[in-house]
Amino acid sequence: MGEAICDCDVPAVPGCDIRLVVHTVAAGSADAEKPEFLLGAVQQAEVRSVRR
Repeated sequence: MGEAICDCDVPAVPGCDIRLVVHTVAAGSADAEKPEFLLGAVQQAEVRSVRR
């Protein structure tokens, strides 16, 4: 997969101490497919652990 260039935003949730960490990549960029690839790999690992 390699490195991916992404933006990171940490908005606050009004009325509480919760913060959201949101990473995004530019649509159409060379890095745009990398989060989808990573998500697919995680989902496959979860399926394998459930089958055992």
